[in-house]
Amino acid sequence: MHSETQYIHTRTGEVVEAISADTELTEIETVTATGARIRRRTVKTASLKQGLTTRRGTEWKSAYVAVSALPEGHPLAPSVVEEKASEQATSTPKTSFTEPDLKKLSDEELSAYANSRRAEKALAEHYLDNAKKELKRRFRTPGPLIRGNVYLEVSSNRRFDPKLARSVLSDEEYRAILVPKPDPARARDILTEARYGEVCKDHGNKLAIRSVTDEDRLRMREQHEIENAKALVDAESFYPKELVDAPF
Repeated sequence: MHSETQYIHTRTGEVVEAISADTELTEIETVTATGARIRRRTVKTASLKQGLTTRRGTEWKSAYVAVSALPEGHPLAPSVVEEKASEQATSTPKTSFTEPDLKKLSDEELSAYANSRRAEKALAEHYLDNAKKELKRRFRTPGPLIRGNVYLEVSSNRRFDPKLARSVLSDEEYRAILVPKPDPARARDILTEARYGEVCKDHGNKLAIRSVTDEDRLRMREQHEIENAKALVDAESFYPKELVDAPF
C-alpha cells in the first residue's frame, strides 16, 4: 500500500518516500520493488510535486509526483495487490511499474536509472541468498517440495574437487584424468602482444555502474587536465603532426 509520502518520477519510474521535510529540504529514500528502502539523500522540497500537472495543466515531464495524485489507470500508477497482515509472510506483493522510454532519457537520468536498478538487483540477490540459506537449513532431505504456491526442490551438490583428487588418487590415476587446455595467462606470457591479440575475441564493451566517489571525480579531473595540456602542446608545436614533402 502506498502512503501519502511516496512519489514517483515521471520519467524513470523510480519511487521514493519522504522521510522528513521542512520548507527547503526533504530527506527521501528510494523504495525498491521488494519494498526495501535504499539511497537515503536530501532533495529540494520544491522538487516534490503534489499534483500531476503544472499550472498550465500539462503533466510534469521530469519530476517526482505524489503517487496519491495519479488517477486510476494512469500509466505510472503502481498496481499493488494488497494482502491481509496474516498473509504477508506467505505471499509476495505484485508490483508493476511502467518502464520508461530509455532512449528519451538524458545521459544523467539514464545513468541514475541504471544505477538504481543495479542497487535493487544487488539488494534482491542479497535477500534471496539469505532466504535460500534458511530454506537449506530447514529442508535437508533431497526431493521436491510444495509450500503454499511455491515449488522447492532439494538436490545434492557434490562437485569434483581438484585439490582433493590430488591428495586421494594415485599418481597414475591422477595423470589419467588430466586434460590439457589453453591457458590465457600462459598465452599472454609466451605470445607477443600482436599475436595474443589475434586469439582474443571481442565480446563488446563492458560497463561498470556504481555511485560516484570523490576519488572518481579527482581521477577524472586529473585525466581531463592531462588531456587538455597535451592538446595545448600539440596545437602550439612547431612541428606538423604528419610528415610533409619539402618544397623544391
